Amino acid sequence: MKKRGRTLHILMAAVIALAFWPAPGAGAGEEALRVAHAGPRLILQPGARAGFGALSAWAQGSKIALDVKVIRASNDGTGIDPELGDLRSRLSNLKFNSYKLVSSKSLNVEPPKGGKVSLPGGKVLQLGDVARTDDRVQMDVSVANIVRTRVSLANHGTVMLGGIDDANGELILAISANF
Repeated sequence: MKKRGRTLHILMAAVIALAFWPAPGAGAGEEALRVAHAGPRLILQPGARAGFGALSAWAQGSKIALDVKVIRASNDGTGIDPELGDLRSRLSNLKFNSYKLVSSKSLNVEPPKGGKVSLPGGKVLQLGDVARTDDRVQMDVSVANIVRTRVSLANHGTVMLGGIDDANGELILAISANF
Protein backbone atom coordinates (compact mmCIF):
# COMPACT_ATOMS: atom_id res chain seq x y z
CA MET A 1 0.00 0.00 0.00
CA LYS A 2 2.78 2.42 0.87
CA LYS A 3 4.56 1.85 -2.47
CA ARG A 4 1.29 2.30 -4.42
CA GLY A 5 0.64 5.63 -2.71
CA ARG A 6 4.14 6.88 -3.51
CA THR A 7 3.74 5.83 -7.16
CA LEU A 8 0.41 7.67 -7.36
CA HIS A 9 1.94 10.84 -5.91
CA ILE A 10 4.83 10.67 -8.40
CA LEU A 11 2.38 10.13 -11.28
CA MET A 12 0.20 13.05 -10.16
CA ALA A 13 3.25 15.30 -9.78
CA ALA A 14 4.34 14.42 -13.33
CA VAL A 15 0.86 15.12 -14.73
CA ILE A 16 0.66 18.44 -12.90
CA ALA A 17 4.15 19.48 -13.98
CA LEU A 18 3.42 18.74 -17.63
CA ALA A 19 -0.15 19.91 -18.05
CA PHE A 20 -0.98 22.61 -15.53
CA TRP A 21 -0.02 26.15 -14.63
CA PRO A 22 -1.15 28.35 -11.71
CA ALA A 23 -4.55 29.92 -12.21
CA PRO A 24 -5.10 33.62 -11.50
CA GLY A 25 -7.22 34.36 -8.44
CA ALA A 26 -6.38 31.24 -6.44
CA GLY A 27 -7.75 31.72 -2.95
CA ALA A 28 -5.66 31.83 0.22
CA GLY A 29 -4.70 28.40 1.50
CA GLU A 30 -5.32 26.60 -1.77
CA GLU A 31 -3.38 26.03 -4.91
CA ALA A 32 -5.63 26.25 -7.98
CA LEU A 33 -4.43 24.61 -11.14
CA ARG A 34 -5.97 24.58 -14.59
CA VAL A 35 -5.43 22.64 -17.76
CA ALA A 36 -4.25 24.46 -20.87
CA HIS A 37 -7.17 24.77 -23.30
CA ALA A 38 -9.38 22.50 -21.22
CA GLY A 39 -11.18 24.76 -18.78
CA PRO A 40 -12.32 22.85 -15.69
CA ARG A 41 -10.17 23.46 -12.63
CA LEU A 42 -8.67 20.92 -10.33
CA ILE A 43 -8.28 22.40 -6.83
CA LEU A 44 -5.85 20.68 -4.48
CA GLN A 45 -6.15 21.57 -0.82
CA PRO A 46 -2.78 21.55 0.99
CA GLY A 47 -2.25 18.01 2.25
CA ALA A 48 -5.13 16.62 0.18
CA ARG A 49 -4.63 13.63 -2.07
CA ALA A 50 -5.70 13.80 -5.68
CA GLY A 51 -6.72 10.48 -7.14
CA PHE A 52 -7.73 9.22 -10.53
CA GLY A 53 -11.28 10.48 -9.90
CA ALA A 54 -10.06 14.06 -10.33
CA LEU A 55 -8.35 13.19 -13.61
CA SER A 56 -11.36 11.34 -14.98
CA ALA A 57 -13.64 14.29 -14.08
CA TRP A 58 -11.28 16.59 -15.99
CA ALA A 59 -11.26 14.26 -19.00
CA GLN A 60 -15.06 14.08 -19.10
CA GLY A 61 -15.37 17.85 -18.85
CA SER A 62 -13.10 18.49 -21.81
CA LYS A 63 -15.66 17.73 -24.54
CA ILE A 64 -17.32 20.57 -26.39
CA ALA A 65 -20.82 20.38 -27.86
CA LEU A 66 -20.97 21.97 -31.31
CA ASP A 67 -24.31 22.50 -33.02
CA VAL A 68 -24.35 23.24 -36.74
CA LYS A 69 -27.46 24.49 -38.51
CA VAL A 70 -27.42 24.60 -42.30
CA ILE A 71 -29.84 27.27 -43.51
CA ARG A 72 -30.94 28.01 -47.08
CA ALA A 73 -31.46 31.72 -47.64
CA SER A 74 -33.44 32.99 -50.65
CA ASN A 75 -35.89 35.63 -51.76
CA ASP A 76 -38.84 33.34 -52.49
CA GLY A 77 -41.05 35.13 -49.93
CA THR A 78 -41.76 32.19 -47.59
CA GLY A 79 -40.41 33.89 -44.45
CA ILE A 80 -38.36 32.35 -41.64
CA ASP A 81 -38.71 28.65 -40.85
CA PRO A 82 -40.23 28.28 -37.34
CA GLU A 83 -37.36 25.90 -36.44
CA LEU A 84 -35.01 28.89 -36.72
CA GLY A 85 -36.80 30.90 -34.04
CA ASP A 86 -33.65 31.28 -31.93
CA LEU A 87 -31.89 32.95 -34.90
CA ARG A 88 -34.86 35.03 -36.14
CA SER A 89 -33.54 38.43 -35.04
CA ARG A 90 -30.11 37.82 -36.59
CA LEU A 91 -31.53 36.50 -39.86
CA SER A 92 -33.98 39.38 -40.28
CA ASN A 93 -31.01 41.78 -40.65
CA LEU A 94 -29.73 40.01 -43.75
CA LYS A 95 -30.61 40.75 -47.39
CA PHE A 96 -32.90 37.73 -47.88
CA ASN A 97 -36.60 37.36 -47.05
CA SER A 98 -36.76 33.55 -46.71
CA TYR A 99 -34.78 31.18 -44.49
CA LYS A 100 -35.30 27.41 -44.31
CA LEU A 101 -33.51 24.95 -42.03
CA VAL A 102 -31.94 22.38 -44.36
CA SER A 103 -30.23 20.26 -41.69
CA SER A 104 -28.99 20.34 -38.13
CA LYS A 105 -26.17 18.29 -36.64
CA SER A 106 -24.76 18.06 -33.12
CA LEU A 107 -21.15 17.07 -32.57
CA ASN A 108 -19.38 16.32 -29.29
CA VAL A 109 -15.72 16.99 -29.94
CA GLU A 110 -12.67 16.57 -27.77
CA PRO A 111 -9.95 19.13 -28.58
CA PRO A 112 -8.00 19.30 -30.76
CA LYS A 113 -10.23 17.03 -32.88
CA GLY A 114 -13.13 18.52 -34.77
CA GLY A 115 -15.71 17.06 -37.08
CA LYS A 116 -17.39 17.16 -40.48
CA VAL A 117 -20.88 18.05 -41.61
CA SER A 118 -22.27 17.21 -45.05
CA LEU A 119 -23.75 20.13 -46.96
CA PRO A 120 -26.06 20.21 -49.99
CA GLY A 121 -24.34 19.87 -53.36
CA GLY A 122 -21.74 17.42 -52.05
CA LYS A 123 -19.86 20.08 -50.09
CA VAL A 124 -18.42 19.34 -46.64
CA LEU A 125 -18.00 21.67 -43.67
CA GLN A 126 -14.84 20.84 -41.73
CA LEU A 127 -14.28 21.96 -38.16
CA GLY A 128 -10.76 21.40 -36.90
CA ASP A 129 -7.92 22.38 -34.60
CA VAL A 130 -10.41 22.97 -31.79
CA ALA A 131 -8.92 24.65 -28.71
CA ARG A 132 -10.58 25.76 -25.49
CA THR A 133 -9.72 28.23 -22.76
CA ASP A 134 -11.79 28.96 -19.66
CA ASP A 135 -14.23 31.20 -21.49
CA ARG A 136 -13.80 30.60 -25.25
CA VAL A 137 -13.52 27.91 -27.87
CA GLN A 138 -11.58 28.46 -31.09
CA MET A 139 -11.66 26.36 -34.23
CA ASP A 140 -10.77 26.35 -37.91
CA VAL A 141 -13.82 26.37 -40.19
CA SER A 142 -13.60 25.50 -43.87
CA VAL A 143 -15.75 24.52 -46.83
CA ALA A 144 -13.66 23.41 -49.84
CA ASN A 145 -12.15 26.50 -51.52
CA ILE A 146 -15.10 28.69 -50.55
CA VAL A 147 -14.48 29.58 -46.91
CA ARG A 148 -11.48 29.11 -44.63
CA THR A 149 -11.34 31.00 -41.36
CA ARG A 150 -10.74 30.64 -37.61
CA VAL A 151 -13.53 31.56 -35.23
CA SER A 152 -13.64 32.21 -31.50
CA LEU A 153 -16.87 31.65 -29.57
CA ALA A 154 -17.91 32.27 -25.99
CA ASN A 155 -19.87 29.56 -24.19
CA HIS A 156 -23.37 29.38 -25.73
CA GLY A 157 -22.16 31.65 -28.55
CA THR A 158 -23.10 31.36 -32.22
CA VAL A 159 -21.30 32.49 -35.34
CA MET A 160 -23.00 32.68 -38.74
CA LEU A 161 -21.09 32.22 -41.98
CA GLY A 162 -22.69 32.77 -45.38
CA GLY A 163 -21.82 33.15 -49.03
CA ILE A 164 -21.96 29.50 -50.01
CA ASP A 165 -23.83 29.21 -53.32
CA ASP A 166 -26.61 26.67 -53.53
CA ALA A 167 -28.90 25.73 -56.43
CA ASN A 168 -31.91 27.23 -54.61
CA GLY A 169 -30.29 30.21 -52.90
CA GLU A 170 -27.36 30.67 -50.57
CA LEU A 171 -26.29 28.57 -47.62
CA ILE A 172 -25.73 30.08 -44.19
CA LEU A 173 -24.01 28.06 -41.47
CA ALA A 174 -24.87 28.78 -37.84
CA ILE A 175 -22.24 27.19 -35.58
CA SER A 176 -22.85 27.20 -31.81
CA ALA A 177 -20.57 26.02 -29.00
CA ASN A 178 -21.59 24.84 -25.53
CA PHE A 179 -19.04 23.81 -22.93
